[in-house]
Amino acid sequence: MTKLRAAIAASLRAAARHNSNGQIAPVGVLWPDPERLWEQVIPSLQEAVPVCILGEWEPERLQGPAIWIRALLAGGVSVPEEFAKPHSKIPWIIYLPDWSRSDVRGVETAPVALQPLAELQYRAQWWQQQNGQPWTPLAFLGSPQGADLSVAKDGATLAALQDGLVEMLDYSIEELTSVGRIDAGRIQQLILPDDVLASYDGWMIPKPSRSPWRFPGGTRSADWPLHNMASIPARTRC
Repeated sequence: MTKLRAAIAASLRAAARHNSNGQIAPVGVLWPDPERLWEQVIPSLQEAVPVCILGEWEPERLQGPAIWIRALLAGGVSVPEEFAKPHSKIPWIIYLPDWSRSDVRGVETAPVALQPLAELQYRAQWWQQQNGQPWTPLAFLGSPQGADLSVAKDGATLAALQDGLVEMLDYSIEELTSVGRIDAGRIQQLILPDDVLASYDGWMIPKPSRSPWRFPGGTRSADWPLHNMASIPARTRC
């Protein structure tokens, strides 16, 4: 079974594909994220794919300013053992929190923080949707080019997804498919630990592999009103 984490990593690798007979290999894959929606999952991906981050100087996270990233691409920076390394088929993936593709278009007009990277747009690939828009977690989950899941697109689902995205990485695509349409209530069911769920009125919400299931009184999970989930507190974080 393919975990959601692996599906995202595979999509990032696919962005670097090129025709070796007629094209020069890209020097990197640019990953724009103007709303910083993917930021929390980057550490979970760095073991699987070589992701560096544009930002303040934190080399222990493979994060640094644009000039440091240029040195990293040139092989002039030592990479800690725990991080994935680039190779012939997958170059560095450059994560750009706060920035969109349009911010990088003008080499001379790009913001100062981006100028050392602006030239890379001509020698790199982009990780983006087919319509040219940046991938968002919501778009990736629901797209046939992503996880191809059935996902609600309302504000509550978007908020719940941002809160639970890290936990969802460990679910397989098959498990996520089995729960049916993913909305805010479903995401809460997925990310809250079983002992927390079991503490509410003695009922237990099973994980997706135990479908189908019912709440006390015979109510099917699909019929459980979303407002009944609102009383469950957000997962305690360290």
